[in-house]
Amino acid sequence: MMTDKRPIKMSDHKSHKELKKKKGQADYLISNSFRIAFMVVALIAFFLMINFYVSTKIDVQNLQAQALLNRILYSDAVMYSNPQTARVYVGIVDMAKFNDASLDASISYGNFTRHVSAKLKLLKKLPEIPGGDLFIADAYLNRHEFEIQKPRLSPSGKGAATMYITKYPVTYLKDGIYDYGTLVVEIIIPNS
Repeated sequence: MMTDKRPIKMSDHKSHKELKKKKGQADYLISNSFRIAFMVVALIAFFLMINFYVSTKIDVQNLQAQALLNRILYSDAVMYSNPQTARVYVGIVDMAKFNDASLDASISYGNFTRHVSAKLKLLKKLPEIPGGDLFIADAYLNRHEFEIQKPRLSPSGKGAATMYITKYPVTYLKDGIYDYGTLVVEIIIPNS
């Protein structure tokens, strides 16, 4: 009869026996609970960081306002353009084009007029009066819609609207004379 003469490790034997005892099971559970708790905290931190950096809601109103502002500033809607070369001089407002009809003809959204409205004001800086501005002229893009949306600025929600106001230093051309002023652009975008 053959007997197995391999040496039995006492540590393996004890750990197996200890697991069968209640005290050993409690020690095993406690030692693993710290590992599990650390793993859960690490997973929660990982998912919180992902949710913090991933934007699920996109605010397109500001983008719409910037796109319309660029269409106004960088087109020949109100800016001076050379008749021979058709080059648009950004920052030089042509007072002959600074009216509602020119804006509505240059920037048209077809039947979607409710989505866009803007008011352009041209002010002249008076250096002798601190903070004093002299009103020169104003022009509207879709004036009717601007007047409808203006009372909806104060509340919030789907039926309300948001106004974006930007000011630019410009030069304006009136009767062949250049002068300095400020162009104030007020754009109203509906919330819905």
